[in-house]
Amino acid sequence: MNRAARILVLLLGAILLAVSSPAEELTVDIAQNRFDEANELYQQGQYQEAFEAYRTLYRDGIENPQVLANAGNAAYRAGDVGQAVVFYKRALRLAPGYSMPRQNLQLVEPSTNVLEGASMTSLVSQWFSGTYRMFWIVLAELTFLAFLITLFAFGRSEPHTDTRAAWGSRVAWVALLLIATSGLLTLHISAGDSGGDAVVIEDKSITRSGPGEKFFQQLELPSGTVLDLVRSPERGWVQFKLLDGRSGYIRTDAIERI
Repeated sequence: MNRAARILVLLLGAILLAVSSPAEELTVDIAQNRFDEANELYQQGQYQEAFEAYRTLYRDGIENPQVLANAGNAAYRAGDVGQAVVFYKRALRLAPGYSMPRQNLQLVEPSTNVLEGASMTSLVSQWFSGTYRMFWIVLAELTFLAFLITLFAFGRSEPHTDTRAAWGSRVAWVALLLIATSGLLTLHISAGDSGGDAVVIEDKSITRSGPGEKFFQQLELPSGTVLDLVRSPERGWVQFKLLDGRSGYIRTDAIERI
């Protein structure tokens, strides 16, 4: 057998060996065992190790609200407020009505995440936060359908109805229809709202007026601050906006996407 043939045989053998030795599949039983081990670490007070175990489950594709909420609890106990906020937010993204991470989030979030005063947006957010948003979306869609049926039925009114009164009523119904439509759109938008795009994970992170160290310093943000990202990262920096409207640039390695 010449040299080229031997090399070909060796390559085929390596390929067959790789195919015949697949990576271990993360089954339900394995994931449950690892989750139980993480819970045991938490009960033993080994909070950093428990957090790493929960986070590994998440990185392996286990997107379960309880796993994420427990990771937030372990991170907070380990003194990592930034990661606690990240995982509480992730849990709420999967299950908006999950009360435990929502209540804990209110306790650990820094003051930079608190809006001064009661705006209409914050009041609506608080109103919808106590239950699943899908319930309100379905309710709004049923209301929208009811308006359509009512408008159609009114269009087949009695022929002797006064013309001005009939047109006035139709205008009123059209106005109500527009209100219902705009409300429905608002609910769909709010359902997609994640409560921020990223969280500051490096405490006392300095923000600047532009994407680089040469720009003026602006703010010093504590870990756990929630950010809305305005633009894509640029040379290791990203433009952000706080919940109160203030904006600037922050290093990408100081934040983590939710």
